[in-house]
Amino acid sequence: MSLWGLGLLPIRTLSLGLLVLANVLAGLSWSVLAVVGPVLVGRLALQGQNGEAMGIYNAVQGVSRIAGALIGGYMAQGVGYRSAFLMAGLLVLLAAGLVGRLRLPPVPSAGARNPKAPGETAP
Repeated sequence: MSLWGLGLLPIRTLSLGLLVLANVLAGLSWSVLAVVGPVLVGRLALQGQNGEAMGIYNAVQGVSRIAGALIGGYMAQGVGYRSAFLMAGLLVLLAAGLVGRLRLPPVPSAGARNPKAPGETAP
């Protein structure tokens, strides 16, 4: 569960303690995504296009943060916090479903060497 998933809970179950716990879990999940996301982008990018793929990934991430803050603020003020959290929770479920459909490349073993970059010579 994350902070945004609170909208999926009945309103009477919400408390300050639950909100703090959800915020801790959201922070932990963000930490994982901050490490794994760019690595996955690098693995999925075509050879020689890592920089472009990373730029697109970071640009989309930045724009979505700004848009999410604006939309969430307007929703919370206009239709209430519960609706804003519910929408965010549903978006998290949608994103989880999309990630579940990804065909991810295999993770190399710890002893495997990284392939040479284009133009790199052997030692």
